[in-house]
Amino acid sequence: PYIFVRFNSCFLGEIDKAVPLYELAVEIRQKSFGPKHPSVATALVNLAVLYSQMVSSHILTLYQ
Repeated sequence: PYIFVRFNSCFLGEIDKAVPLYELAVEIRQKSFGPKHPSVATALVNLAVLYSQMVSSHILTLYQ
């Protein structure tokens, strides 16, 4: 479901609305598996990619 939200939000130009959902995913995985579990690392990478897309989108807007 989180991947779908990310793609959906990106196409709609509402990337920042996906951030709380990604943060929630990290929190849930930390509570479920512990902070050092690979699943938590995956959720953190997904959140980092989302932040990267936000920065890229902002830079592109400034360029235009």
